[in-house]
Amino acid sequence: MLITVRLGEPFWREVNEKQLTVEMPANSTVADLLNALSERFPALRLSLEQTDPPPTVFQGEDWVSSDSALTGDSQLMIVWALAGG
Repeated sequence: MLITVRLGEPFWREVNEKQLTVEMPANSTVADLLNALSERFPALRLSLEQTDPPPTVFQGEDWVSSDSALTGDSQLMIVWALAGG
């Protein structure tokens, strides 16, 4: 299945593209997609593996966890959700 991934700041700078299309097997999860992106774009790996704060993934307008299932029409956005004060 084809998954559309939009990359927010600073992720897109690692691959020089703001939107990617990734072919994923059926029954894939968000974690599988992040692993596939890390393998395809080694420069992106460090940013995706950041844990403090971790990247936030949205499917449509909904936040999703790493074990969320992907569907053939999935459109994901990967961002760092930060708040200031």
